[in-house]
Amino acid sequence: MNCSRLLLALTLLSSPLGGSLVTAAELSPQVQQAVDRGLKFILGKVSGASPGQDTIGAYAALKAGAKPDHPAIAKVTQKVTAAVQGTRYQPRNTSHNYTTGVDLMFLEAVDAKKYKTEIEAIARHLLSTQLRLGAWHYLSSSGGNGDTSQTQYALLGLWAAKRAGSKIPLHVWDRAATWHIVTQCRDGSFAYHPNPNGNNNGGTLALTVNGISSLIICRMQLYPNAGEIGSGRGGTPAGQENQEDKADSKKFGFLEQVDIDEAESEREKEAEPDGPVRTSLARIDAAIERALSWVNRAYLSPRPPEWPMYYIYGLERMAAFANIETIAGRNWYDDGTNTLLRLQRKDGGWPGQSSDPATTGFGLLFLTRATAKLLGRKVITPQSVGSGLLIGGRGLPDNLGRAEIEDGKVKQQKVVGPLDELLAELEKLDTANVASAQAAVVDQIKIGNKEDLVGQTEKLIKLADDPRPEVRRTAIWAIGQTADMGLARLLIEALDDENLDILVETQAALRTLSRLPRGQNLPNSPWNNLAADATKAERTESLKNWKQRLRDRWRRWYIRTRPYDQRSDLFLEVRSKD
Repeated sequence: MNCSRLLLALTLLSSPLGGSLVTAAELSPQVQQAVDRGLKFILGKVSGASPGQDTIGAYAALKAGAKPDHPAIAKVTQKVTAAVQGTRYQPRNTSHNYTTGVDLMFLEAVDAKKYKTEIEAIARHLLSTQLRLGAWHYLSSSGGNGDTSQTQYALLGLWAAKRAGSKIPLHVWDRAATWHIVTQCRDGSFAYHPNPNGNNNGGTLALTVNGISSLIICRMQLYPNAGEIGSGRGGTPAGQENQEDKADSKKFGFLEQVDIDEAESEREKEAEPDGPVRTSLARIDAAIERALSWVNRAYLSPRPPEWPMYYIYGLERMAAFANIETIAGRNWYDDGTNTLLRLQRKDGGWPGQSSDPATTGFGLLFLTRATAKLLGRKVITPQSVGSGLLIGGRGLPDNLGRAEIEDGKVKQQKVVGPLDELLAELEKLDTANVASAQAAVVDQIKIGNKEDLVGQTEKLIKLADDPRPEVRRTAIWAIGQTADMGLARLLIEALDDENLDILVETQAALRTLSRLPRGQNLPNSPWNNLAADATKAERTESLKNWKQRLRDRWRRWYIRTRPYDQRSDLFLEVRSKD
């Protein structure tokens, strides 16, 4: 689904605490193993981390299954509550509203009822540091025109405080929403320290996914009964549900410039803190749509996002709020999980610019889909991680070592055995029985020891030329896991296959083998830029061009990186240019 239009199909929950919640699906064994290792790492580090870094790490640990009474979590709780004296909160880090926001998130997750007094005190402090224009900045009391990053954690903290029972005035969300809309870049993205007078350029992926989340949080508070984004339904502001919605759609139209000074002057005249909501639902929705459209275009950008671990948690949060599973035709959770599984260190942590507990915490929050669970989203955990095997939604169970086909449907059953025997079984089975052996091969490689692939090269090469597409696809996936650069040529040759599933799998395998998560920066599907009503001829031409570009770019890459013993051949003459 095109991201610029998928907003029309998303539904937001007005209260994540009301009604029966549907929690996220269970994690696959491999992802659960990564989560367990990351959790163990955090619990060993978090109590000694700096303010803010400790609470985001401990918050992630709670979301990953740690108990509030665990000694490491209890120490962090003690540090946060000690900062509250009576009804006053003394910021643990005076230069960061970030710390204040995550302190609120953490305490609410520990025990919202028990720490209600502390939560209210911290929330009051955070409310006092909101800037006149509606944002928050690094300085806890003044300075700056607003910081998109600091603002997102302030809003996350206040949202947590509201869930805990604290009263947050509507004008707080209202001003924050207007600030985001006015400072949004011309192309729809969000920047780090935007100009409050508008006309901003050059946003980033990390800040844009977070800006989207912040706008949706404000939308939830200001228009709790609103329907789908862009639908215009339920557009009555909070507190005015029984009054006629007098919003002037022309005045607050998407394209009209807003006079911030005039808007602020009007707000200051309001006698009640919960006065009329000034930011229309239409303007909020338009800003969200523009930002998501930008993310859709930039998602496969050759420029990797700065602060990747910070970005990856922001991506999970944005996707949960927007209730989307794909971006630019790709499964964002697969992409992020592939990266995290590849980068996780032996000690269980993840590398990054921030301190280890916070960086690793971002990884855990992504893998556990913490925001989706908080919102009660019903999500489908990918069946196999690290390949194109799940692109087509094949319906295999989470544990790919337990599958068989019965009456045309996947049924759980344990299939085990040494890898060489499983490959031999895959080779001799007829097409109807391939799925169970395929699943077992994938499971053995992913959950077992990849060194088992050593010595299986000849068999994998033979299977990659099998007449059955599913057998070829499985062999190609396995070749991508070998780390044998000498097999890259075989994968590039597989890009001539006529089966689209094979092409998708081959591109994923080349990305894994080359350790280039973005590959050659081409879409995962030839249909990404096609209209839904494209003709057969247009689809055929798009597929032809996509295949040609894939072959040419990977051939160029292979010319530069191929092993020395393969540099005498003429295999990789590029037949066309992009």
